[in-house]
Amino acid sequence: MFSLTPVITMSTAIWEGQQGRRKVKVTDEIKRRLKDKDMNIADGREAMLNIMKDLHGQTMNELGRAALGSWDSYYLKNLLNTLEDKMAEYESKATAELSGLLNSAWGKGVGLVDAAFRAVELSAGGFRISTGALDVLKDYSNGYLEKMFGDAWHGIKGEITLGMLGAKTPQEVAKAIGMTIDSGKFGNIALRAETITQTEMGRIFSAATQFRMTEAAAYVDGLEKQWIHAGHPHMPRISHVMAHGQHVPVDQPFKVGGLSIMHPRHPNAPISEVIHCGCDHVPYHASWNDELKDAGFVSYGTTRYEAVDNFVRQGLKTQEFRDFYHGKRTGNFPVATLDNNLQKELTAKSDIVMLSNETLSKNKKNHPDLTIRDYRHIPDIINNSQIVIEKEKRNLVFIERGEKDYFAVVKAVHMKNELYLTSFRFTNEKDIINEMKKGRLIKNVL
Repeated sequence: MFSLTPVITMSTAIWEGQQGRRKVKVTDEIKRRLKDKDMNIADGREAMLNIMKDLHGQTMNELGRAALGSWDSYYLKNLLNTLEDKMAEYESKATAELSGLLNSAWGKGVGLVDAAFRAVELSAGGFRISTGALDVLKDYSNGYLEKMFGDAWHGIKGEITLGMLGAKTPQEVAKAIGMTIDSGKFGNIALRAETITQTEMGRIFSAATQFRMTEAAAYVDGLEKQWIHAGHPHMPRISHVMAHGQHVPVDQPFKVGGLSIMHPRHPNAPISEVIHCGCDHVPYHASWNDELKDAGFVSYGTTRYEAVDNFVRQGLKTQEFRDFYHGKRTGNFPVATLDNNLQKELTAKSDIVMLSNETLSKNKKNHPDLTIRDYRHIPDIINNSQIVIEKEKRNLVFIERGEKDYFAVVKAVHMKNELYLTSFRFTNEKDIINEMKKGRLIKNVL
């Protein structure tokens, strides 16, 4: 077993020689560590939400007492003072909670690299990364939290001031602030708190991974880093999908949609590339290529359409889609990709077709004969349909004939910024003839 110390450089020959003897796949270790990171972030979001729920409860209690007493300016001034103290108290609690969560994320980021090295029988225990960088990043993260609480207090104070001026009743003030944690001013506060927690924990994790790999690259020949697109959010960033599988030297930035980004959620990256980004970057070595291919750690494709189509198809094979299908995951899921010509037919701004959990639920109820295998076949139905019909300038009807005859409808919504699958079922000869009379025939190869 080798130790990463300044006097030993791991040559490619020795590295590759170890690959045949080891029993643990490096990609298995990486996946396990990434899953652990995701669970840690989920726990962090829940912990932060609980703090926000407690603050909301305290605020509602104080408003309730005010409503039962004298709703006058003197009492409301005292209420403002009380709530300002509560806000400061819970800001301290949230800051302390986030600090602990970021420490944990840092350790897991370092641990990812160490686990990969252990899998190839290479010890990285000789390194001790200074936490000075962590302290700087924590200050950066706490700045977001401080601003959030400042904005929250400004909004709550504004509503109570309206009550002091007689412009709102106690009930109207309470409603504006938020009768529940997900409504009114508090709805925005809770969402921002969760988003900050998720983003900053991910940022710290990636920063620690980068620091660890930077140290290791000085002693391991051929060590690089690789961008991994993770998860299937409401609307994935196409540039991040196309970056999946890209590997570069550890000290070089990734090329992501024309931008140079050192690692996911890097502080210098535009905020549009950071918020809700679930991507990761991990150690890479050419000798792992077979494992990387088996694990899906390879490029989705060189063209936009190829990359997005492969991303969607692989997503439909995952446990995430199975959970979505069985109602254990809410939101939307990518189920198909339109080629450029069909996208133009709808003058749509997106080429990714999403399926909402509401549509899925209704469709399963109305068409129980469809199975999860049929839903996983949707990309082929969209790509290989023998008949395509345009209806009302917002809908495309796809009909695929074969062992089974399928009918699917894609609709452009929200100013044509998004595409959704709105109908999916089996069809028959009579139904097909009838549908062909209802719109403009774009394609018919039967």
